[in-house]
Amino acid sequence: MDSHRINLYIAFRYPASHSYFTGDKLDAPLDLSIEAALPQGHGELVLVIDDETDLRIVTQQVLELFNYRVLLAESGTKALVLYAQHEAEIEVVLTDIMMPGMDGFVTTQRLLEINPQLKVIATSGGATADVVAKAKSAGAKRFMPKTYTIETLLKLFAAVLADSEDSAH
Repeated sequence: MDSHRINLYIAFRYPASHSYFTGDKLDAPLDLSIEAALPQGHGELVLVIDDETDLRIVTQQVLELFNYRVLLAESGTKALVLYAQHEAEIEVVLTDIMMPGMDGFVTTQRLLEINPQLKVIATSGGATADVVAKAKSAGAKRFMPKTYTIETLLKLFAAVLADSEDSAH
């Protein structure tokens, strides 16, 4: 594992717990008071698309810990197949931008052709202004640069879902 990946996409650290996510597991138990303070899901189904296995697994573990159901795809092509199978259920998509084959820009566009109301969050380690602008131009509602904390991930999911609820009223 290279230093970029060890440096952790999800670096979770609170003074009260000193818990970190590294690799594919939590190195120390979460302090339950901190866990309770972070936004919880309500069983929503989310699709996580990333070509990096470790990141997919850690993101899945975090989201499941906070009451989300998670589908994983390692490519844009696989994501489109999964989305077609679960279109009525998937509420949010988190997609990496820089992937081999079908990148996150094209994946976002194709998903939004199927469902223009879909909430897509784009993420990338190369978060230049051009990448962010292109992701938003492709239809991503939000952009989250890597590395990101568990708190950032959960708050962003909660905000995107709240935007969905607000627009439904």
